[in-house]
Amino acid sequence: MIFRKPRQQPSKPAVAAHNRRVVVDHNVCYFCGACVAVCPPDSIFLENTHLFIDDETCTRCERCTDMCPVHALKMVEVGEWKLPTMSS
Repeated sequence: MIFRKPRQQPSKPAVAAHNRRVVVDHNVCYFCGACVAVCPPDSIFLENTHLFIDDETCTRCERCTDMCPVHALKMVEVGEWKLPTMSS
């Protein structure tokens, strides 16, 4: 007899990783570092009062978005997120 582990169903819908990215709402983030601590590939960097996410090494696992206590991190489709514009 051959025993195999049952396949686990993904908890989040499968979307091509290159079509998604994590964005930070800097108006909400208070730079606690919780996301940095749970990022497996160390793709999140906290420098002073700036949080940076390296899209090249990010695996889109969403651990950071789940861990953020103020929900400042969000996984979005690439075309869904737009840079804020400066208003005069």
